[in-house]
Amino acid sequence: MLALTAPVRAATAEDAAPQVPAEAATTEAAPEDAAPRADTLDTPDPASPTVPGYGVGPRDVLAIEVFQEDSLSGEFVVAEDGTIDFPLLGRVEVDGLSPSEIDALLTRRLGAEFLVDPQVQVQVRAFASKPVRVLGAVKKPGIYQLSGPTSVLEIVAMAGGMSTTGVTELRITRRGRADPIVVRLDGAEAGDGTWNLEEGDTILVMPPKVVYVAGEVDKPGAVPFSEGMTVSQAVILAGGSNQQANLRKVFIKRGDDQIRVNLKRILQGREEDVVLQPDDQVLISESVL
Repeated sequence: MLALTAPVRAATAEDAAPQVPAEAATTEAAPEDAAPRADTLDTPDPASPTVPGYGVGPRDVLAIEVFQEDSLSGEFVVAEDGTIDFPLLGRVEVDGLSPSEIDALLTRRLGAEFLVDPQVQVQVRAFASKPVRVLGAVKKPGIYQLSGPTSVLEIVAMAGGMSTTGVTELRITRRGRADPIVVRLDGAEAGDGTWNLEEGDTILVMPPKVVYVAGEVDKPGAVPFSEGMTVSQAVILAGGSNQQANLRKVFIKRGDDQIRVNLKRILQGREEDVVLQPDDQVLISESVL
């Protein structure tokens, strides 16, 4: 999360200038529901007996029940070589098979060699073979297991949802790709949130871009950044200037640079408004009467 810049005041002997009214806003912060809400999406049920499209792998735990055959029923961990050690059959290759395919395999082999009309049921008791990592602006960052086809927004929901509003971008780092996959959650590309994940992916939920407004405004702090945002718009989003504001003496801190702005002349249409960049800090000085 980005830390807020504490308000700073600078004294001047110049005359007090008109206030920027808060209600005169021309640019509004993006509404919370502008982007898909990851924390409202359904996620796969890990207790489901069959997970469509899921192929088991090493470290997955299978619950296998053979009807009226307690000695053949139980939990079996898939070994690193993709096999399970099953009674009577020995090592059985299951890597990449779905639960229903494993069911059919065991039914066929038990019926051919040992049992008459065996009834087999296979479930994935614990998913552990397809980890992905979720980082950034989520409530519960960490490692999560895929339990079938899973979209990037579904895995964000499993991580507790987004920890802040205004998130518009996620990035997926994938083995074999030099550059991350950029997933947009706003505008025409909002459908990118359905992008399915792969084992080993790392999902970085990018914190929203902001600018900081400090000094003589009603609500100092971070305000959501949007492309083309200007100084006057940022001040409006911060609640407007108060009665102590000196609009002739406004500063933009951008890295090591400091830019002085006469906001009063901008509001009068006598100077061009200044376009901001993400993480700019806008300081409105105090008038000294």
